[in-house]
Amino acid sequence: MAHAATDVHVHVGTCVPAPVTGIFHGLEALFSYDHANTGILIGLITTAIALWWFGWYVLFSERARAIKGTSLLRYAAFYYCVSVGAFGAIRGIWDTGRLLLVGAAFHNLMEWGFLAHVWLDQNTAPLFFRGAVFYIWTVITISAVLLPKLLQALAFEQTLGIGCDYFLLLSYGIAWATRHQASKAIGDMWKSAFFASLFHFGQIWPLVAGTVLGPCHPLSRVMDFILTTVSVPCFFLYTDFALRWDENKFGTTFLYQGPPFVADEPEGKALLNGTDKASPLSKKVNPYQAKNHWGTLVQLVAAGMFLGLLTIGGVGVLPRCPGASVYPCPK
Repeated sequence: MAHAATDVHVHVGTCVPAPVTGIFHGLEALFSYDHANTGILIGLITTAIALWWFGWYVLFSERARAIKGTSLLRYAAFYYCVSVGAFGAIRGIWDTGRLLLVGAAFHNLMEWGFLAHVWLDQNTAPLFFRGAVFYIWTVITISAVLLPKLLQALAFEQTLGIGCDYFLLLSYGIAWATRHQASKAIGDMWKSAFFASLFHFGQIWPLVAGTVLGPCHPLSRVMDFILTTVSVPCFFLYTDFALRWDENKFGTTFLYQGPPFVADEPEGKALLNGTDKASPLSKKVNPYQAKNHWGTLVQLVAAGMFLGLLTIGGVGVLPRCPGASVYPCPK
């Protein structure tokens, strides 16, 4: 039987029935924010609505409709906005449980879709994305169904998910550093992607830290304030990145934009890509030739997963103040 938030005292890290009704009545969850504070819930729901609006903007705005095609990357940006908005709404209503893990895994799928376009050519990226779908469903099955303890499921899913975020941040940074010389417009596109990913960590770190500190810790409300505040610039930049990509790909603004790490591309499609062997920019802009392309990729995946593990493992040493781990919060 579910308990109301005001009826239970629970230490952080203890799984209890969340204060919900309806189909999710009695759903196991962790309290990560003070449910008696309606301002936090309003902030999370408002942020979710803002992110859903960005999703609409990336596909249906006047700027979006002016583009003569829609790439898989722009569809990924749309579902990215929708899924992260849903993530915020789920956390606001049902808090941190297995349902939230499903939302987290789905938004990670969109991030793997972005990575496919950063690292692979236009024909290979969709195939990679299909493989990522299988991978994400495996993560969902393990974290949401097979692992018996919620804390184990959270640690497993979040380590893999945050590892992907670090991988994405590193990839965008390299793309920006190696491509900005091709043209200012191309550099600006990758700059939008890099800072969007950087702002996303303004959501990740406060979310993880706030969950560990507990709903009654003095810093908990600060964490939620940061999380909701940085969401707007993060997804504004992600929509800008996706629209710039398609403006480039379909010729609205540029001739062509391919991935920055692929050495061989169809003739005539690498004029601004910096990978045309006849171009003086080829070695200068794209130092990652085919011979070390996969080596760099493996190193970045390993680095991302290590940082993800370090993030999840490191938050366990965060200090707690007296009474911070008791819920409901003392008056």
